[in-house]
Amino acid sequence: GGIAVGDAYFSLGNVDDSYSALHQALKLDENNFEACMKMGEIAFYSGNYELAMENLNKVTAQDKDNQTALFMKGFIYMETNDTANAVYYFRRLTELSPDYAPAYEQLGMLYINNNNKLGLEYLSTALSLDPKNVNILYGIAQFYQDAEEADLANEYYVKILEIDPNFKYAWFNRGRLELELYEDYNSALDFFSKALDCDPQFAEAYHNKGVAYEMLGDNANAASCYSKARELGYKK
Repeated sequence: GGIAVGDAYFSLGNVDDSYSALHQALKLDENNFEACMKMGEIAFYSGNYELAMENLNKVTAQDKDNQTALFMKGFIYMETNDTANAVYYFRRLTELSPDYAPAYEQLGMLYINNNNKLGLEYLSTALSLDPKNVNILYGIAQFYQDAEEADLANEYYVKILEIDPNFKYAWFNRGRLELELYEDYNSALDFFSKALDCDPQFAEAYHNKGVAYEMLGDNANAASCYSKARELGYKK
């Protein structure tokens, strides 16, 4: 019926038809669990958080421990800067499912963004459950970089690049470490170039490459990199 059709449309990327098929199902039964769940998911992935929350609330009213719904609710609160509610839902998930890595990951990011060391503990737990997750590794690396613990940060960037050699921010941040903390400008150039191999439109990498050239006294190449960064929309 409506739900299967809604699913089919969504998998084809046709969100509007998916919505209307699910609306029909919900007209027949506004609390239809499966339709509310699907509508919540589609609205969530489409960025329509109000509609998503409305449907996810109907889901959790019927199944208070539904992992997917709780995670999406936590994520919506996080995206709308309601940190207290986001923490509440992600923590609840860790209690219900102690091996559910995404909940620890989001808690880690929330705490790290608030400069709270507890974030590192949550990210370490997430990593023990999902060791190849480059986003978790990146969160830990950034924590150490912000704390100016360059060697530890570098260690995690290296791990990321072993898993995904095209992770441009790992190359870029290694370049920043060389530029700002190690003051090895030739190595910095190499890393910014690798970041640009991954993404030739990476304006900030051009800007930082310019800084490295300038530190080496190569003003012609520095000017060229700064110009390219501006062309790509870089603003300080």
